[in-house]
Formats: sequence, structure tokens, C-alpha cells
Amino acid sequence: MTLLLPNETYDEAEVRLGFRLDQMPQKLHRGTAKEMSARANAWLASEPLWSPQSRMGSNPAWTGMKIMGVGGNGTAGKWRLTYPNPPEGTPGRMPFESIVVKQQAGGWGDMRNEAEIYELLRHTNSQHLVKMFRRIYEDQGLNTVYADRAGPVTRIYLEDCERGDLQGMIFDRFKDHDIFDENEIWDAFHCIARGLYAMHFGHESLKEDRWDRD
Repeated sequence: MTLLLPNETYDEAEVRLGFRLDQMPQKLHRGTAKEMSARANAWLASEPLWSPQSRMGSNPAWTGMKIMGVGGNGTAGKWRLTYPNPPEGTPGRMPFESIVVKQQAGGWGDMRNEAEIYELLRHTNSQHLVKMFRRIYEDQGLNTVYADRAGPVTRIYLEDCERGDLQGMIFDRFKDHDIFDENEIWDAFHCIARGLYAMHFGHESLKEDRWDRD
């Protein structure tokens, strides 16, 4: 698949998209802000062009909302259903209304190891661990962002934690000169402890034996 329209030239595509499709994307901060923004928007709009196996489904349709983060070789973005999810119990209903997609290019990196860990922890049923939906998928990049450059790419689909992570919460409080009260601090420690317990024992029950990962 390609972002080029039928009979469209690369020059015409550059006018439409704001960047050249025949040039490899730059890493973060190496291109102009205008080009990086245009490439990010193109990636967020590219889900209909993904391989049928790795798409989140043609119906319902998904809309890319924003880039969540960019690493050395990967990018994470948030997608949301374009219309409300049908009532629970409806055949084909998705278990979520928003999702985070992590994508990595180059055919190397730690994405596969990360996916294996999520698979391993899937059965813990812990609300204190981020969940991976489906599995890892392979596709071909569309040359939008660096993590989507031409060649093999991999994707995983993760639970969207609407309020972000603890580091972001601490930063926001620090920026707003707002301190945590004692109950919030203990709640944070409680969640961290439960998550660590689930990773070590394979569950959160104090009455069950530790899992046998071997």
C-alpha cells in the first residue's frame, strides 16, 4: 500500500501531504517542525492502509488522535473509535473505545521481547499492569514517520491509560506547584506493589502459589 493517490506524482503528493514520500523520514528533531507535524498526521491517518491482518477492523473505523511518544526507533500513537461502541454483548464489540498503537521499524529492536512479556502477563488479570490486545503484527512501512519508514515494521496494541503514567502525573503536579496528599501517595505505592506482586506471582491473590513460568 502507498499514500500516493492514483496517477499522483511525488511532487503533487508533497503539496498535499507536506513532505516527500520518496525521502526517508528523519528522526525526531532532525527535520523541521512543519514537516514532522505533517508526517505525524499522515501516520495517524494511515490505519486504513495497514495490512488487513494488522488493521483494527474496517468496521468500526478508527481515528488517530495524537502521538503519545517517540523513541529511538519507535513511535506510539492513540486511536479512538469514530463512533460510540455498541452495547456490551453485541457481536464483534471491541473491548475498548481507545487504544495505543506502538510501532517499530527496521526489523530489529525490543518490540518482540516487549510483546512476549505482555503475552506472559496476560493471564494475571491484574488492573495494575498494562494489557496488550491481540498480538504483535508485521507490516510494511509507508514512509510517514521514522518508525514507519519503508521496509518491515511491527505493531502492538496496548491498553490506553487515559490519565497517563505516574511520571507524567508527578511532572504535572510539580509544574502546577501542587503537592500530593498522603492518601494519594499511599494509593500510588499500593498500585505499584500490586503490580510487582502480579508480575512475580502471576496473580494478585495472597492465597495462591506462585506461577510456574518455566
